[in-house]
Amino acid sequence: MPKALQFGWESRRVIARKGQLMHRHTEIELSALETGAMTYQYGTQQIRLRAGDVALFWAAIPHHIIEVEPGTILHWLTLPFGAFLSWRLPQTFVETITAGKLIAIQDAALSLRALAHFGAWHSEVGAVSPDTRRLVRLEVEAFITRIALRSAAGGARASTSAPADVEADAMARVAQLIARRYTQLLTIDQIAEVVGLHPNYLMTRFRRHYGMSLLAYMTALRLAHAQRLLLLTDMPIPEIVTASGFGSTSQFYATFKRAFGLPPQRYRATNQGIAEGED
Repeated sequence: MPKALQFGWESRRVIARKGQLMHRHTEIELSALETGAMTYQYGTQQIRLRAGDVALFWAAIPHHIIEVEPGTILHWLTLPFGAFLSWRLPQTFVETITAGKLIAIQDAALSLRALAHFGAWHSEVGAVSPDTRRLVRLEVEAFITRIALRSAAGGARASTSAPADVEADAMARVAQLIARRYTQLLTIDQIAEVVGLHPNYLMTRFRRHYGMSLLAYMTALRLAHAQRLLLLTDMPIPEIVTASGFGSTSQFYATFKRAFGLPPQRYRATNQGIAEGED
């Protein structure tokens, strides 16, 4: 499994483009659409975002843009997963995000607030002044708390759309099967048998649609599961190995270190209970 990208605290205003392969990184991602519309593929979910939408998701789940209107302007900000977990957010909201659900909200007041904040965050999130950086992080925490409260009031959506063709539908069913069973010892032959496809054909077409191999996709979900257990629980690492679907402790250690740059114990010690506003 390739090493996951790591952005830390970063914020950008970009013209949204399709064509990027599915990718993953270790942070929580907050985004807002200034203009246009686009469709995200997030794990097995597809969700349409329109101008004025504010979205939040855990980017450890593979994702990419699969459709976009020309000239769509997207603002995004990434924040460390440990910082997100350290905030006093509603537990059900945290569980929704860490379970791999993308939350999208269409609310005029929230959108105006988001665009105003992003205008400052793009330049201030990496400011030299520690006080400025701390202020940005407090603002992000307050804004995500607003999203949590709006979500609890029934303002969030996570609508899915059907894939456009038969092959895409088959690959979506494969991804959904993996999402349901990645904690089990699942082989490519078993997956191929369930969906009625030849293993070689399955592997080729899945890579074409998702930009990564079946094994890489399954490993990404297992790593995200392990990351969550390391940071949210005191579960012993041997139990995390089993709970995440890895075949052996040695495989887990090697894969985790390659993905995150640290062995599991150091990752937990470094990130669990990270102080507010700390990198």
